[in-house]
Amino acid sequence: MKTKYLLPLLAALLCATACTKTPQEDTNQTCMVVYTVDSQEKRAVVKNDSEWEILMDQFCDFAVEGKSVTFYNLNSQPQNAHASKGRPTVVKEASTITTSDRNEMKRWMRRMEQSGKTVNVTYDRQTGVWSGTAYAVAPSVQDSTVYQGYTGILIATNFSDLIGSQLSTDQFLALRCEGDTTLVIVRDSYLLAAGSTLDGHTVGDTVTLYGTVTTLNDSEENSILILNLITPNTTTPIGTWLFSSLTEYRYSNSGEYLLDIAQYLPEESGRPIFFRFNTDGTAARIVGNNSIQPQYGSWSVEGNTFHCNLEDLDQGEWEIVWLTSNSMILNRTTTDSLNQGVIQQIVLKKKIEKSPEAE
Repeated sequence: MKTKYLLPLLAALLCATACTKTPQEDTNQTCMVVYTVDSQEKRAVVKNDSEWEILMDQFCDFAVEGKSVTFYNLNSQPQNAHASKGRPTVVKEASTITTSDRNEMKRWMRRMEQSGKTVNVTYDRQTGVWSGTAYAVAPSVQDSTVYQGYTGILIATNFSDLIGSQLSTDQFLALRCEGDTTLVIVRDSYLLAAGSTLDGHTVGDTVTLYGTVTTLNDSEENSILILNLITPNTTTPIGTWLFSSLTEYRYSNSGEYLLDIAQYLPEESGRPIFFRFNTDGTAARIVGNNSIQPQYGSWSVEGNTFHCNLEDLDQGEWEIVWLTSNSMILNRTTTDSLNQGVIQQIVLKKKIEKSPEAE
């Protein structure tokens, strides 16, 4: 939850201490939705419009709590599929909305997910305005800036604790670091209420936060240290991934969602398959614990188009439609043995434990 205080208002308070289209009919199409609430990734199965309504309300509730919600429907139609079906091609650029109407926001979310977009939703408690951004493909992560990390304990504090001000008794989150240094936490120019969570953490937790620290002073030289949070960009293909599944879809008669026609659980000689993508552009396809000789190759990303010359991934260009520190989803349009258009979708899951090492 965000408090009602904006950062400019905080500066003023310091000075004051010294100065005294609507979704179509229910098709009962089962869909798998992958979503994140802040940094927590989950999945949900949705079977009809009623369940979609419930899920959209849940997403809105999370946003009202001050959390950022992002979701993608694995059964939605990729934008690049429209051209091959004789439909208008949609330009791959973000769509946005701002509204104070919750129902309008939910209708927009449905339209965006039906068109194959990744949707992000937030809510501003100060203004009561919803904000949404929808991407035709997962937004590229290009920021390589390394921000300093600050480790400490989350505490609840107020102005009285810091500078003796009686202007507000509301408590907000701060970070108590070594040496009793207190950093007031600010995200998107907002203080965070003490009762809220911060990426799953609450008061009393030991955390490491990344960002920049600035100082606000009043005319009596009272100071408050402000930690402006910046979430490090960790969404990158670099690392070792389990080849979790390969699904083929065809177009539904309604043209809204993709129908699952075949799913493969990849393995070789009864062993799981892993892909390792290195920072230098080299790659390896690893079977099990290296009992089978790894295959070596290369990988690259241009915009959001993924290229790799290893087996299973060497069938042309793939679009990255979902990428988090937990999973990566790749789509491509192709044809089957009857020359009918199909969508192939690969799901890769990040390997957290010790990665298998290539020989």
